[in-house]
Amino acid sequence: MDYIVAEGVTNEAIFEARYVIRKRKTFHVSQMRAELDAFMAAVEAAGGHPAGPLVYSLNNVPYEGEMAIEFFLPLEEDYIEIEGMRFSSYFELNNVIMISLDHDYEELTKKLMLAYCGL
Repeated sequence: MDYIVAEGVTNEAIFEARYVIRKRKTFHVSQMRAELDAFMAAVEAAGGHPAGPLVYSLNNVPYEGEMAIEFFLPLEEDYIEIEGMRFSSYFELNNVIMISLDHDYEELTKKLMLAYCGL
């Protein structure tokens, strides 16, 4: 089956990574930058070294801007403990719709959230 997606969006059969630290949290879309920065700072403070791109999943329909997000970050370390986070030796998502954000992710997250609500 072929899927038609917006420009810059890809449909992947599988996204996989090894040695992934993850954290689930609910917050308002306006807090995206602060939450992402706090996640990365906690990983750095614990001695973690990123080994791949940070990925996050939106796990709800974000009514009134409240988002249930889970951050995922592949690490060089084969194990690390960070309070409030979970470590997975292997991580896989099937049938993923992805977009890469490399700038102004807070504003783009708001736009994606509005588009998602319109589905």
